[in-house]
Amino acid sequence: MTDETNSLSRSISIALVEDEKPFQDMLSRYIEQYAHEFQLPLNIHIFSNGPEFLDSFHNQYDLVLLDVVMPGMTGFDVAHTIRENKSTVSIVFITSMVQYAIRGYEVGAVDYILKPLEYELFRNKFKRILSNVRVDSRFALESAGKIIYVDLADITYIESDKHYALWHGVSGGMRTRHTIRSLATQLESRGFALARTSLLVNLNYVVRATADTVWVAQPTATDPRHSEALPIARAYRTSLRDRLTQFYCKK
Repeated sequence: MTDETNSLSRSISIALVEDEKPFQDMLSRYIEQYAHEFQLPLNIHIFSNGPEFLDSFHNQYDLVLLDVVMPGMTGFDVAHTIRENKSTVSIVFITSMVQYAIRGYEVGAVDYILKPLEYELFRNKFKRILSNVRVDSRFALESAGKIIYVDLADITYIESDKHYALWHGVSGGMRTRHTIRSLATQLESRGFALARTSLLVNLNYVVRATADTVWVAQPTATDPRHSEALPIARAYRTSLRDRLTQFYCKK
């Protein structure tokens, strides 16, 4: 077990839709610098206008950076088309006028970038933006000065190990310097529940539960139906039972 592992992380795909070449170059350079600084795998795809982007869009991007003012089709037009197609991709508007950014709420934009800006401002803004990018089951996690993206659908449970959190997954595991309590505040809305102060379980992998034990699926190469019995603390019996009931009623 290492402090970090890429076995649970995937690259982030970003579409940059900007008609002005100087800003294209600046933002793509900033993104590449950010990716290098945080050792984060980012794939950037650049488009010069809305129709060009929409012609290639098949919900394959995790984040779309949209210039507001573009000839022919504005960024808002593009965003509305995206949402009309039921896409939940994260959208960020690029604008030189802050009043335009307010309209982002109409299409559920996660943030806006006000241009022009220096790299340090971009760095802080982009860090917040990436923390809100949720595509499929990916989760942004900062660890050891780096940002990694964890596929939560692969995680079966997380347990504490002194000052570390041990992430157990179907395809591997990793160790990060987090407390279970701090992770719980972020992951309880993503299908995880506390079984004790030192244990978070993914409700999708719970196969059985009694008053004091929860069985979590942990498939192995030799036994795909293998599960682990994990103890439930008395203080969490009721809350875990209620979470399981709500979870399975929604399925």
